Amino acid sequence: MLKISVKILTLYMLLFAVAMGHWSCRKDILELRPYPVTSTELKLFLNQVPDPSTEASFNFNGLSQDMTLTTQSGLRIFLTDVDHLFETQGNNPVAVSLSSCTDLSIEVTVANKRGDIISRGLSTVSTDNQLLESIGMVEVKVYCGGSELQLLPGRSLKVQLPSSANTDNLTVFAATYDADDNFTGWEDSGQEIFKADWQAPNGIDVIQGYEILISRLGWANCAKKLGSSTTSSFCANLQAGYTGLNTQAYLVFENSLTIVPL
Repeated sequence: MLKISVKILTLYMLLFAVAMGHWSCRKDILELRPYPVTSTELKLFLNQVPDPSTEASFNFNGLSQDMTLTTQSGLRIFLTDVDHLFETQGNNPVAVSLSSCTDLSIEVTVANKRGDIISRGLSTVSTDNQLLESIGMVEVKVYCGGSELQLLPGRSLKVQLPSSANTDNLTVFAATYDADDNFTGWEDSGQEIFKADWQAPNGIDVIQGYEILISRLGWANCAKKLGSSTTSSFCANLQAGYTGLNTQAYLVFENSLTIVPL
């Protein structure tokens, strides 16, 4: 049996195997049956593939001054004091001056849709097994000469993330991984998130969203814990041929960016 806090009345489950599934039967048991492979269902399945516009890459032959990076979607990253911002990874990190890095690459990825989150192997569960309501996730990676960098201790990046959500009490959650680099959940940094407005890349429109500070490169989740005001217990039955070896099922909330692997 699986106990999960629920604030949304309608739940959807996605069955990732040959196709997607639907359910019916007793209220505490979900019977997953595969849909027929039709063009409509294939389109729904393909909608889970990440949108290419959610990724951006910036390349520099050295960077000697403060800079604001802006993606096509209007997301902004602020680089300040660039010669005292990053260091190499490993047991003995060494500070890296961006002005002397002739092969600098900064990669940015956004996941703010259910399909994007699932296809990137993420969910919205914290490291203490609490459900999170997310308004979006962003990943920032920095490379010098092909080697991945990390932020220096005490340094952070300011990121402005476009969002139409109107959610309060958000904090920054950092992705955690096991020794095999498998995603294990979100760790609450305690860093508050604030609403913000800024000018769009066209210089005319105004973008609404949130301003966050990230102190660890990689995936960051703008989210809050759902709480446990209501609890529902259920189990899921898979049809013959669907097992834990070839199937990944998710619990997806209809009116909230909340996704739980089962």
